[in-house]
Amino acid sequence: MVGIFAWLASAPLNAIGARVGNLMDSAFGFLDNTEVGIALYETTLSGSWILVILGAASAYVLAPLVEEMAFRGCLYRWCRVRMTWIPTAIVVGLAFGIIHPYSPGGMIQVAIGGIAYGLL
Repeated sequence: MVGIFAWLASAPLNAIGARVGNLMDSAFGFLDNTEVGIALYETTLSGSWILVILGAASAYVLAPLVEEMAFRGCLYRWCRVRMTWIPTAIVVGLAFGIIHPYSPGGMIQVAIGGIAYGLL
């Protein structure tokens, strides 16, 4: 129940982030449906099911665990010793958005989502 409440509480901030991100992408011309060259979205060359399973395990299990340990575990704790919790959530959320290989608008969306969840 706490997770559902937290998601509902962060939905308005995430919606604002999505709108700002889309405006940024349209301003910089990233919404023209061109190929962006992100390896995560490209098909595997061999078509092997092993690679598909390893890719899915990496994307859905390994990456979130590593991100949570790096950002909420290490970076959040390091910043929290030096700042109050609101600036800490903002710094960690911005760093979280910057490391994702999306368009500028996508990075803004991810950063705002990271800030929202950090504040929660």
